Amino acid sequence: MSAAITWLDAFRSEQRVKGKGSLSVMLHVTRVARDEGLPLDPESLIAESRGQVRGQGKASVQAVLADYGIARTLASEGGRTSRGSIGLMRKYVRLLNQRAEAGGLDLAAVERYWLEEVKRRESWIGSRYMTFSSF
Repeated sequence: MSAAITWLDAFRSEQRVKGKGSLSVMLHVTRVARDEGLPLDPESLIAESRGQVRGQGKASVQAVLADYGIARTLASEGGRTSRGSIGLMRKYVRLLNQRAEAGGLDLAAVERYWLEEVKRRESWIGSRYMTFSSF
């Protein structure tokens, strides 16, 4: 992965993005940013119920994975029911907006970063959640 994405390593570590739910949030929000463009308003990404990230769920996460040839399920709820998902989404959107404002943000590379994180965790995801051989 490019040295230009080391800021994602810092965010991942600081925010403890390592489980299937938080990785699902990252994949979903990155895809929304790719589709809708930046800057994003984090409040517009909160569902009407105010308890979930808008549009996030199994289908949205699986759509991202499917684009890379992955058919297995990462998370049945896609992280949408986690209490921490909205807070994590807000922090991540702020970071993406800041990086975009600074210039040179490649959202396709950011998405690939999170997919590599999923792949890197294959050893602990293993048989409980998903397995795959390559992207």
